[in-house]
Amino acid sequence: MWAPAYAVADELASWLGVDEDTDQLVLAIDAASRAIDRACSRQFGRTDSQTRYYAPQWHRDRWTVSTDDICTEPVVEVEGTVVDVTLLPRNAPAKGRPWTRIEYTGPRGEVAVTAEFGWANVPYPIKYATLVQASRFYDRRENVAGALNKHRVDDVEYGWAASGNQELDADVLASVAPFKRWWAAA
Repeated sequence: MWAPAYAVADELASWLGVDEDTDQLVLAIDAASRAIDRACSRQFGRTDSQTRYYAPQWHRDRWTVSTDDICTEPVVEVEGTVVDVTLLPRNAPAKGRPWTRIEYTGPRGEVAVTAEFGWANVPYPIKYATLVQASRFYDRRENVAGALNKHRVDDVEYGWAASGNQELDADVLASVAPFKRWWAAA
């Protein structure tokens, strides 16, 4: 399933020590999952088999294609002809990661890749980050301004954690950083 929730309500309820508000827990998990997608520039779900199209770039002596995350062996066609490819990074499956590039020699043209896209499994740091961020979102239902992070009584200075410049918790950002997808422009 593409764009799934990276945790379930029972996991978040256990994390928070509550046994209520299942609908609100689900909302918090879904919001946290999508925030993590944005922070990583990728999704950790998995599609059914489908075909996606890409434009290759000539690099040294072969064609290179930056693809969406691929989690199953693809069938690659260039202008209707199946071509043999090298999937990169080569050690991705051994590390529990998807392939993100294809190299091949052969004809020039639009590249059709048929595969299951996404990740075979949601990585544990992503699940952890989802629970941390979802618990923060869930707590916001009690205090929409966020947690107080500064306090000064004389001359009245208050500061709220919900500043517009940081969407994710710092621990979440640290947990998801190794999974950030950097896209290069040609």
